[in-house]
Order: sequence, then structure tokens, then C-alpha cells
Amino acid sequence: MKKFTNNARLGLISMCLNLVILILVIISVVKLGTYDGKNIVLQDSIEKPYEKWQDSINNLMRSNEIAQNAIDGQMKNLDIARQDSAKHAAELAAATEKNVKDSINFKLENDKSHIESCLLALSDSSEYMLASNRVKDSLSAAQEVFKPIEKARTDSINEIRPILKSLIAIVVIAVVLLIIKFLVFGFWMYRNSLNVKYVAPWISKNKPVMNILAWFIPLYNLFKPCGLYSELLSETKDALRGKGLMKDSDDSGQMESMGLWWGSMLLARVLLPFFLVGGPFVCFNFWLLPALATANMENVSMGLLSMGTYFGNTGMFFYLRPHCIVMALLVIAWVVYVLYECYLIFSYNKLNKMMCDNESAFDVTEPTQIATPQVKKEDKETTQILNERKEETQVANDKAEVTQIADESKSE
Repeated sequence: MKKFTNNARLGLISMCLNLVILILVIISVVKLGTYDGKNIVLQDSIEKPYEKWQDSINNLMRSNEIAQNAIDGQMKNLDIARQDSAKHAAELAAATEKNVKDSINFKLENDKSHIESCLLALSDSSEYMLASNRVKDSLSAAQEVFKPIEKARTDSINEIRPILKSLIAIVVIAVVLLIIKFLVFGFWMYRNSLNVKYVAPWISKNKPVMNILAWFIPLYNLFKPCGLYSELLSETKDALRGKGLMKDSDDSGQMESMGLWWGSMLLARVLLPFFLVGGPFVCFNFWLLPALATANMENVSMGLLSMGTYFGNTGMFFYLRPHCIVMALLVIAWVVYVLYECYLIFSYNKLNKMMCDNESAFDVTEPTQIATPQVKKEDKETTQILNERKEETQVANDKAEVTQIADESKSE
């Protein structure tokens, strides 16, 4: 019964997915460069004048509000003074006794300063009204100058928004394909680990299914898949060397360069997205994908990439140019990661084929299920049956010999 399975097809599917993901990453970086170029123009040439004029208009509006409040206060005081004067005049006209007139005259003398202050307030109100009119004129002029700047900013934002939306869409597709690739690659490792367990049952204390699950457990997936694949590759080569199917000189040094594969993976999926690029690229750590998928696309256009260090208007190194160095690092990391992983898959597929082609050299009759006590018991039963048959044969031979002797005696 054939025990080894040829898993080359799963490996090829994983390689194809890797290449598609790499193409999408390169396209997304190109989109990021387009966005960044337009965003630099927006921040340097439009946002700064926009903020300056916005501050000027806000100051003029505050001045106009202060003048209007002063005018309202002075007009209120003037109304109060007019009411008091009318009341005093009515009291004076109705007075008949001299002492009452004297009392009213005394009151009018006391209120003279108040009336004068009210007249002064009226004059001040006129000045406040003139000042308010001048502020309104300045505000109208500033708003006229501000309109082209505001229009340029709106047009620039509307131009950037579709680029950023398409960038997010490409990254989401790449992340979904990355999840599928991890499933296929993990299943490929799972099938190969079952092959190796026939000749090396001690290969790992973990169940083979961990080759799939290890890729999806947060933090655990930052180191465990590399360990599982290293163990799988090492035991496979040891098994082939043990049967004389592979020489030490045939080892291409994959074990020594395993760090290049995993280091480039961490750089491409974790370090660069989190600490330099930011934005939708952080979702290459795919457990953050739901946050991006449920984001409000209308409000995300100007703020999403601000999570990065170099991109977006709030990045701490936004004015450290050029940004293309960071984008080049991201592309290089992904190229090294994807291409070296494809090389690892291709190389192991050859080892897998070697095991399948030379299956007869391995004792693969399910060695882990053979139990020594059971074998001894079966041997005892077989021996007992053979002895019984031997005894039956001997008895039959003895009877035949006795019958022959009896027949010879009768014939004599």
C-alpha cells in the first residue's frame, strides 16, 4: 500500500499565489507613490496658504463678533437712558409743588452725567458700527481671495481620494490572497509532515495540523511556522541521507539561509508596514483587516495613511524626503520574501518526489502501528497451528502404514 503522497501540486499553487501577491504589492506601492506625490503638493503648496487664510478669516470673524457685541451693549444702554429721560420729563411736567420741582431738578442734575454718558455711548456706537462695517468689508474681501485656495484644496482632495480608495482595494485583495496562500502553504506543510512521520515518528510533539494553525495565531505566527518548516526540512534530508538517496554535498545550504526567508517575511509584513509605511499596509498583519474593511471610506481618505511615519500629513518624518527609499525597501523585502519562499517550495518538492520515487527503500508499512507483543502473539498462534497440522499428518501416515502392513499379511 502506498504511504507517501506527492504534494507538488499544493506547492505550485502556493508559488502561484505568492507571485500574484507580489504583483499586487508592487502595484499598491506604485499607487502609494502616486498618492504621495500629489499629497506632497497638497501639503506644501495648498494646505499652508489654506491654513494661513483660514486663520485670517477666523480672526476677522472674531473681530466682527466683538464689535457687534459692543454695538448691541451700547444700544441697550442708550435705550435705557432714553427711557429714564422720558420718565423724568413726565415727572417734571406733572409736578405742582416747589419742593417736588426742586427734588426733580436735583434728580435731573444727578442724572445729567448718566445722560451725557449715554450720548457718548451713542457716539461710540457709531464708531463701533463703522468699525464693524470695515471688518465686514475686510471679511468679504478675504473670503473672495480665499475662494480660489479653497477650490484648489477641494479639487486636490477629490483627486487624491480615488487613488487612495484604489490603493486600499488592492491591498485588501492582496491580504485576502495572502490568507488563502497561508492556508494552502500550511496544508502543503501538513501533508509533507505526514509523509515524514512514517520514517521519523519523533519529528515533532505538535500535531501535524499545527502546520496550518500556526500561521493564524497572533504573535505565535511570528516564529512558529519557521520552526516547523525548518524541522520538516531537516528530518526529510536526514531520512534521505539515511537511505543513501542524498549526499551531504547535495545540501544547498537551505538550513543556513532559513533566516533570510523569515527575516524578509517579518520585514515585509510587520516591521515596515507598522513603523515606516503605515496606512492600509498594516493589514498585511491580516487580523487588522476587519478594521480596514469596515472603515468609512469618505472619511478615511485624508487620515488613513497618517498612521505612517513618512506618509500622510501627520507623519513625524513627512518632510524628510525622498519617500521613495521607504517604498523601495518595502518592494525589496517583498521580492526577497516571495521569491525565496518559492525557491524553498520548489526545492522541497524535489525532495518529496525523491521520497515517493524511492518508497520501496523505506519501511513504510505503518511502523508506528506495529506492536511487539501483538507480533509475538501472532507467531505463537501460527506455530501452534503448524504443529497441529504436523501431528495430523503424522497420524495419517501411521494409519496408512498400518493398513499397508495388514494388506500384505492377508495376501501371504
